[in-house]
Amino acid sequence: KRQGRYLAALKSSLGLVYKNDFAKAKTKARALAQEFPESIASDLITCEIFVRRRDYKGALRSCEAVLGKHNKNAWAPYLLGLVLHRQGKTEKAVARLIQAIDNDASLKAAYEALGKIYKRSGDERLSPLQAAYKARFKAELK
Repeated sequence: KRQGRYLAALKSSLGLVYKNDFAKAKTKARALAQEFPESIASDLITCEIFVRRRDYKGALRSCEAVLGKHNKNAWAPYLLGLVLHRQGKTEKAVARLIQAIDNDASLKAAYEALGKIYKRSGDERLSPLQAAYKARFKAELK
């Protein structure tokens, strides 16, 4: 029953984030943190909101908080990779995207973001990444 409430609250909060209703999402995230203080969901939702608002300082802080609680999370390093790339910190972005893939090899978005970075820079690591993507997802990396 508790897990069901948690998943419903998380889904509801993320739905609000994806609709760009950040105020309501933040309110739900705070309630989620109060009811489930051991969870990383509130920090993750907060990080996502900061990324979407282009508040990169807040995003970095929130995503690092997630990793401080659960270093095997994949979404936080993925979001960190996006932020760091937007800040022009390409190698740090690459490291975070690789961390995201290492933490969850099924996170397509991390492969795709990393592939774009490699393509733009002509990085030789693109070919092995494409092969890994094709092996895992049975599709070409775009």
